[in-house]
Amino acid sequence: MAPYHTLTLERDTLKVKWAINDCCFHIAHNSKAVPLEKIQDVQLSEDCCLTMFSLKQVNVETAAGAGREVEAAFCAEPEKVRDAIQLAARLHKAAMSAPGAVAGMTRAGGLGGAAGPGGGGTIAARVAAMEGLVRRGALSPDEVARIRVPVLAAEADPLPRLVDAANAMDQAIITPNEFAQIKTKIIAQIQD
Repeated sequence: MAPYHTLTLERDTLKVKWAINDCCFHIAHNSKAVPLEKIQDVQLSEDCCLTMFSLKQVNVETAAGAGREVEAAFCAEPEKVRDAIQLAARLHKAAMSAPGAVAGMTRAGGLGGAAGPGGGGTIAARVAAMEGLVRRGALSPDEVARIRVPVLAAEADPLPRLVDAANAMDQAIITPNEFAQIKTKIIAQIQD
């Protein structure tokens, strides 16, 4: 039996779809939606079979139940999956506790930057967005060090365009080369 998992981060939920091939040429499709506010912990685990292939399983625990609410194995980059889920849950909880104070999630599921009338976002949201871009590999720590103060001091948040470009690259809408060119231009604009 081999399970296949699809994890999708949406505005306020983590959606999981999986299919299990029962070896009799029958595939059972299942799905589950977990509200981000209920996510308590995201851990990586590995058993002997996963360890043989240098794989890890992502486990999501919620406040609702004892044990794991979601288990997904065979993720290409489990550390990035874990970090993205943790960041989304943390930002969602912050937005729920102080509506309008923290930039939330955009419809595409990436980090947003518009919060409040000026669309400027908070310093905490901008720092979280930069950390998320570093975890995704879209920005290097050196690039963040160069743009950190200008981003935090800017009246309008310049990060949503960069996040949008990173999302487009992840979805193969633009090539990595195009993303690199866009990133270079955005960083130059931020530093001016």
